[in-house]
Amino acid sequence: MKKMLLLAVWTTLVSGCAATAVTAPAGADLGVRGDALQVTREVVITPQTRWINVESGETVRFSAPPGGEAVVWRFDTPSWATGQLGDIAPNLAPGRGITIYVAIPRLYMPDI
Repeated sequence: MKKMLLLAVWTTLVSGCAATAVTAPAGADLGVRGDALQVTREVVITPQTRWINVESGETVRFSAPPGGEAVVWRFDTPSWATGQLGDIAPNLAPGRGITIYVAIPRLYMPDI
């Protein structure tokens, strides 16, 4: 009886976590919208842009020339991560598969 109760509780918890993961907004695993006052650098999206390298903890302003839309994003990931620019800024480069690679900050990487 006790094992069945524990199994029922465990199943409920796991299914609740799965439902939460399914309803998370796109781009949420890479971070959140950032504050324009904390931007550390700007990345201009051009027709040649295929990927973007950033560091966790970095706040980046993405823009499309000339004078196009801009999005500020703070990358908060506990470790290495990848995602699509279209998930966090769908209007910046519609229909293009620009991959964002998020690395651990160099401050925390050991010298090898």
